[in-house]
Amino acid sequence: MAVKTKGIQEWCYANLDLIEESLEKNKKAVVFVSGASASGKSYSCDILKEFLDKKNIPSLVLSIDNYNRGISGIIVNKVNKNLFNNSLKNVELITKTVKNTIINTSFENKFCDVNLMKIKVSCKNLIPNSQMNAFLNGLNNEFSKINFDEPSVYNLKQTAKDVNNLLSNNKITEIRHTKKRANNIRPTQFLTEVSIVW
Repeated sequence: MAVKTKGIQEWCYANLDLIEESLEKNKKAVVFVSGASASGKSYSCDILKEFLDKKNIPSLVLSIDNYNRGISGIIVNKVNKNLFNNSLKNVELITKTVKNTIINTSFENKFCDVNLMKIKVSCKNLIPNSQMNAFLNGLNNEFSKINFDEPSVYNLKQTAKDVNNLLSNNKITEIRHTKKRANNIRPTQFLTEVSIVW
């Protein structure tokens, strides 16, 4: 339901009304906040959480930012999907190996020829020799056209699973992710914050 408000305080009260209405029928409520990069999503969610805390309504802020795959995860997953029809085995281990190879390299040089040769050596037991050249070429190709606005940048399946687990009173492992720590990834343009209200 869309509600027009003027100012953050009015927005908090509008959300409180919607939350209370939802809690009449459900045990928990979810508030999704979306917008462009640096538009105030995290700030708004923090203000809403503080507002709800003062009303004795416990809440949790879950940021989609924390589900960012990191540059190695983004590129390896794109190569696996686009070149190998998701048939590569050990994708998580391949991603970790690629990440460890490129982590201390500047963004522009993540998949330079030197790093591709290092990846070839470090992944020799993870990728069949017959697929290695296609894999390396795929890394370079996908990196050259990377788009940080694509949904594939985020592990949306895990995000949905975690939200559903919280709504079902199950625990989740909190993920803390920073773009600086995650392979010097560039900022994205459209992210979502989720507030889950108990």
